[in-house]
Amino acid sequence: MNLKKLIAIVVMGLVTLSACGEKKTKNMEIDTSAVEEAAVQIEEEAAANEAKIKAAKKRVADSLKKVDSLRQVKEHGHVH
Repeated sequence: MNLKKLIAIVVMGLVTLSACGEKKTKNMEIDTSAVEEAAVQIEEEAAANEAKIKAAKKRVADSLKKVDSLRQVKEHGHVH
């Protein structure tokens, strides 16, 4: 019984050491074409978002002009 425990402990220890002792390579190859494609895609998305923001600002400005015109009509009867 004692011998079986000892053998089991030694086997588990060797398995643990061999699993933890694996050396992992730090050399990673970077696919530059994928990086460039991602950069182009990000730039396109940024340009699209800027266009959406610009359109939203224009709609707000137009809406404010309309509200101001309606206020002037209500107060004086005509728009300045």
